[in-house]
Amino acid sequence: MQIRASLGIAFYPAHGTEAQTLIQAADDAMYQSKRRGGSCFSIYSNDNRPPDN
Repeated sequence: MQIRASLGIAFYPAHGTEAQTLIQAADDAMYQSKRRGGSCFSIYSNDNRPPDN
């Protein structure tokens, strides 16, 4: 069994000043880590946002 951690990091106030905004930014960064294969971390940037459908 293999366990992988995918971490997303958002910084206050650079990526938001409200808790929900920071959580969403960290979540976006976490999914960027998952897209990179896991076992890594990503720091939020506007490039991390998934495309709108």
